[in-house]
Amino acid sequence: MDPGSGIHAGQLSEENMSYAMPDSDAVVNAGQKRSASSALEGESPNKKSKNDDDDSIHEGNGYSQQHYEDNSLIQDQNVARGYGMQKGDGGYGGGEGGEYGVSPGRKTGRMAGAKGYSLQEIQALFSFIRQKPPVDNSDWVSLAMRYNRWAKENKKSPRTGRGLKDKLRKVAMVSKEDKLKHVASLTPIQQDARDCIKCINIETSRLVDANEKEEQRPHVDMGGLGDGVLRDRTNEMFATFQPSQLSELADLLRTVLHDARQTSQRLTNIEQMMETLKGAGDCGIDNLSEQDGKIIE
Repeated sequence: MDPGSGIHAGQLSEENMSYAMPDSDAVVNAGQKRSASSALEGESPNKKSKNDDDDSIHEGNGYSQQHYEDNSLIQDQNVARGYGMQKGDGGYGGGEGGEYGVSPGRKTGRMAGAKGYSLQEIQALFSFIRQKPPVDNSDWVSLAMRYNRWAKENKKSPRTGRGLKDKLRKVAMVSKEDKLKHVASLTPIQQDARDCIKCINIETSRLVDANEKEEQRPHVDMGGLGDGVLRDRTNEMFATFQPSQLSELADLLRTVLHDARQTSQRLTNIEQMMETLKGAGDCGIDNLSEQDGKIIE
């Protein structure tokens, strides 16, 4: 099931989502002719070629490279159709010039950066990113784990965190320097990818701001006031609170919290000391060292 949009593996139309079977005789014939041509030239039709764009983990599953080449073609067409595109002179790009991100003359209708992914997989990736925008590498690893659980349930290929991150960048047309390429007319899939990047940037900025505020927060010295005095001051401020006192109230509450934490730590240290004294009493008080009885402030 799609984690965000509620899409089930079998809900979308067979034309858009199925990539187990070709949707036209032309795709089958193209694959057969390609295999026959390779055989005539002395090249094995199952010979694997390096493909940096496809990050799928296919090793050890028994399928030939030809199988994935044919399926890649079908997936590309499905992604284009799933975003409402029609096959024109520029492929599945809406006509000449490839205004939807498809170069003129390309027959596959491949969306920019969407190679090797079906529409359902792209939407699942976007959904996981929106649920919890990944900020660092560990977040991407965690996202990949959630994505792969979904992929297993929906019989899709597992992906790596780095692969998912690169795929998002390619679909959104972002360079390695994290700069968006200018596109006159963005496709829906490209716009969705860029919206996901905005979510990541907002989350990153929020965490950075929170860390900076934590470091720059001034320490409020209450002059060694006890818990009772702090409680009385807090109650008094709440009783006569004015909006202009919001900053002062926030400082007071932070001080109360800080003092409570220190009190808790002192109680923990006292309990540890009592346990040490109890153990020392069992084996003789003379064996208690100065270090064992020291209270750590």
